[in-house]
Amino acid sequence: MKKLYLLLFSIITVSFSFGQATDLYFSMYGEGSSSNKFIEIYNGTGADVDLSSYSVELYSNGSATATKTLTFNAGTTLTTGDVYVIANSQADQSILNVADTTSQVTYFNGDDALALLKSGTAIDVIGEIGVDPGSAWDVAGVSGATANHTLTRKSTVCSPNSDWASSAGTDANDSEWVVTGIDTGWSDLGSFTGCSSTPSLSITAPTNNEVFAPNTTSVDVAFAVQNFTIAQSGGDGYMVYTVDSAAPVNKYDATPITVTPLAPGSSHTVTLQLVDNSGTPLNPDVSASVNFSVASYTQVATLADLRSGTVGDYYHFTGEAFVTAGQSYQTGAVKGYFQDATAGMMAYVPAGMTTNQPNNGDGITDIKGQLTDFHGVLEIELTEDFAMTGNNTVQTPQVVTISDYNTNHDDYESELIKIENVTIDPASDTEFVGNKSYTVSDANSNTVVLRTAFSDLVGETIPTVTVNITGIGSEYNGTAQIFPRDIN
Repeated sequence: MKKLYLLLFSIITVSFSFGQATDLYFSMYGEGSSSNKFIEIYNGTGADVDLSSYSVELYSNGSATATKTLTFNAGTTLTTGDVYVIANSQADQSILNVADTTSQVTYFNGDDALALLKSGTAIDVIGEIGVDPGSAWDVAGVSGATANHTLTRKSTVCSPNSDWASSAGTDANDSEWVVTGIDTGWSDLGSFTGCSSTPSLSITAPTNNEVFAPNTTSVDVAFAVQNFTIAQSGGDGYMVYTVDSAAPVNKYDATPITVTPLAPGSSHTVTLQLVDNSGTPLNPDVSASVNFSVASYTQVATLADLRSGTVGDYYHFTGEAFVTAGQSYQTGAVKGYFQDATAGMMAYVPAGMTTNQPNNGDGITDIKGQLTDFHGVLEIELTEDFAMTGNNTVQTPQVVTISDYNTNHDDYESELIKIENVTIDPASDTEFVGNKSYTVSDANSNTVVLRTAFSDLVGETIPTVTVNITGIGSEYNGTAQIFPRDIN
């Protein structure tokens, strides 16, 4: 992908050996998709704690003063050994089911700091107050880990830490956190055990039951071990792992296990187990396993068939379609539009994915990727390079009225359309501004949104007379839009 989604998979302890934490601290942090954001606070002090002297503060965009604050009423008690979960009110229901409250302190992105305060003094932090890291902070050697990841405090942690640099660490060994992927760890939210000296094992990648793209040939299985030193000699023991039905393999370090070669349509299970220096499994057993699979492409001959597919599945378009527009981004990625006789489609082409540079009207085929949804617009996110057919057929736009388009815009999505005899409200601009919406009206006062999605339109003088508009049909979360490709 694009993205490798991670999961803190089952942690199984060998015995029950716990100390007492010196104070409350953050035990889990989730910065997930959409509004799936949460914070968990753990009480391992050995005594019930009245939360009225504590608060949680959010510091947005490098602010040195709190932008949102959550305080607790007197009598709000966090029982020893329990956690207090704070969630975004629009989070997934599975998160809300274990939440103790919802609060705007969860209005964070990866570049916003959080603090747990006691009597007004920060005792535990996520991120650095007063510092804007750009997009996110690194944690445990994972780049940008405070965005699109879940952070889980290691079970060995016994105290809060107001020094973010030492808490985040530089690698998996010296960090106080285990980093897993976006929207992971939800099954563990609502319970935590800290200040433990018991050996534990967790698989941090891939997500259990994760499905990889069909062109995936290898997968790294990463894991975290606490309170147990893996070594060939001089340690507590080593690890034994199996891949599917293959013979067990001894492992004497904590580097990821590479599973290869992989084939489309295959499923795999990797099991890990800690053993002592004589090769005897610990008692009780300390092990973990993860399942994953590699998807197959479903072949489709028309774009209509592709559009009727299932979001999240992978498809191989074998027909011929013709390019109608292309849009480049600073990241090097491209969004392209193409259509055949049955429908249109938007393609997301990751940076470096293709060496082909088609022009409008060029024929393309052999399009492979995952069907996704982008704010209500179906798109195929390419996993492999496409092919050029060598043909060229410039597409003729379909003429639609604003009324028909607003009512049936899904029928014209990602197709080249034309709206005639309309006027554009310049919204006080004399020239088109990039990524801005303008209102287009017809003689019957019907309106539709014109969005400047293509750079060739930016800086051109906005017409003050009645015009015909040709562009790509689109939408944004249900609102119809048209994207003119250029001033013509």
